Amino acid sequence: MLENMRRQGASIAVYFIFSLLIVIFVLNFGPQRGNRNDSGCRTESNQVISVDGSEVSWSAFQVAYLNGYNGRPGKNKTYYALEMLIRRELLVHEAQVRGLIVTDDMIDHEITSGRFFYGGQRYTLPGAVDDDGTYVHAAVKGWAGSLNVSLNSYREEQKRSLLAHMMAQVLSESVQVSRDEAFKHFLFANDTVAYDVVPFRAEPYRGALKLTDADLDRYAASHDAELQQKFKDDGKKYVHLRQIFVAKDAAKPDAAATKLGEVRAAIAAGKQKFADAANELASGATKNGGELGWYRLTNVTLDEPAVTDAVSALTAGSTTPVIKTERGAYLVTAEKDGEPTFDQVKRALARDVARDVWSKEAAKRAALAALEQVKATPDASLDKLYEHAAATPPSGGGPDIQQILNNKSLTDEQKKQILQQLIQQQQEQGAPGEEHGALEIEGADQPAGWYAAAGDPTAPATGSAVATGSAATTGSAAGGSAPVATPPVVVKAPIAATSETLPAIGEVAKPKVTRYGPAPRGKMMPGLGANPEATTALFDELGAGGIAKTVYEVNGDYVLVQVVAHNQPNVTDFDKDAAQQVDQLRRTRGAYAVESWLKGTCEQLVKDNKIRPNAELITESDDKGKPLPIRYRPCASFR
Repeated sequence: MLENMRRQGASIAVYFIFSLLIVIFVLNFGPQRGNRNDSGCRTESNQVISVDGSEVSWSAFQVAYLNGYNGRPGKNKTYYALEMLIRRELLVHEAQVRGLIVTDDMIDHEITSGRFFYGGQRYTLPGAVDDDGTYVHAAVKGWAGSLNVSLNSYREEQKRSLLAHMMAQVLSESVQVSRDEAFKHFLFANDTVAYDVVPFRAEPYRGALKLTDADLDRYAASHDAELQQKFKDDGKKYVHLRQIFVAKDAAKPDAAATKLGEVRAAIAAGKQKFADAANELASGATKNGGELGWYRLTNVTLDEPAVTDAVSALTAGSTTPVIKTERGAYLVTAEKDGEPTFDQVKRALARDVARDVWSKEAAKRAALAALEQVKATPDASLDKLYEHAAATPPSGGGPDIQQILNNKSLTDEQKKQILQQLIQQQQEQGAPGEEHGALEIEGADQPAGWYAAAGDPTAPATGSAVATGSAATTGSAAGGSAPVATPPVVVKAPIAATSETLPAIGEVAKPKVTRYGPAPRGKMMPGLGANPEATTALFDELGAGGIAKTVYEVNGDYVLVQVVAHNQPNVTDFDKDAAQQVDQLRRTRGAYAVESWLKGTCEQLVKDNKIRPNAELITESDDKGKPLPIRYRPCASFR
């Protein structure tokens, strides 16, 4: 009997051990664990990110990272997934505060209807429903498998994401727009101008300046204090350049380069000094050891572009390869001659500063001269006087979201595609002042209002009823939603040439004309930037064909402007579909309200250190394994 009991006890122990092994295997290798190779960033912790006390799991990250709507390259794929999870958790938290719930029946209905929820937005899952509307279970199961989660885990994640979507709808639909507000926006959006711009840029003149030592000495004499300060600020960041030049022999075109190749080899072998070689190959007064003087390698401009490029790539103590040009062959060395005094580098300092100052002045004078020529030409047209530059998008520098939404000739799907293309182009350019640009948020089902630019009249005004935190969003998002208020224009003195004596200038290509618009009035006008005087001239002073009476400065360039057409809104067009325009503006503002709420809430939580991503997910290293600075910033995608 005792023997039987021992055998039974052994069997139970074996059974228990095998059961324990099976559980461990499932936990470590089951579908809910995911595939490390697929995601490329598996962490040891199951916590991916903490958002205001809510711990986001690895399964949630798998869904956010591996789904087909996250098509970002490299590390941005991880960052985008984190951003979408932050969006979801912020909305879920607010939904829970307000008492919203998602039942099992609700999520089952959404899944069997072929819906996929991501970051508070709803998408259509391809293949989940066949042509006759029948739910295809295998397709959804395969979709969950591609995300490396079980169907049950997928369902639970979608349940939470549906709750986020519901909260986003509550915020969006709480925004109200009156007929009067929509009418004011209609007047604003349809009061547009098309115009031509001819820019005179400083850069071409910078390269065409023919500076002599006399020019530099003259500039240094009149700007001594400025150059002294620059010398103190820059420190000893200069090298002494020497150059050997051998002119091209038409009868033996390769002789010059061959000769300098031999000289370079002799210098490298220590058989000859660079200065001695320069004197041997020079003639008469040019026997100065090939001295060019002191330069900063970060700001070198020599006689020929090929020589400038080669010298800019030098380091102190090195020599360029033989440089072949149409004129002949060059060899330049950057010597280590100790620390220069101010007098030694005064010309180099003047060369750096004077090129910038004089090239800008040259561009200004060219623009002023061109304007005088235009004024003297009867029925002048910039369109005919200047060659056309490459075509620009219809709205110039940025998409006019509301005009696209109001276009009746486009289907809803076409509008979404056009908006997406315009938005993607805008985001690829990157935002000024950002190290790596904001993370782009895109998708066919996402509202255009998420991307409303600063100053867009569809956006809620500061101080509107859209609140951060858990406060309700009530009333109109317009906040007195008339078109963007035009600030009073401060009358500036007309742009005029200085009395500065410019150096000789080589030939500069004639600028080209670019057409912009039709574009509504805005703080930033395509081709003109933030120039209120130019904007006022376009909309309030010039009629069709009118040329501005002055030159405008735009980001350091000088431009001529001519109105091509001024289109006024037709009030009867608004009356034909006023209800639709009210609804369109409400939806656009509603989407913007959601984004504004998310941005404010997220940034506050970041300040309070309540958004903490797993460090393993956001760290990067170079090819040698050395850690790089953290690029990811929570809330980067919020606009």
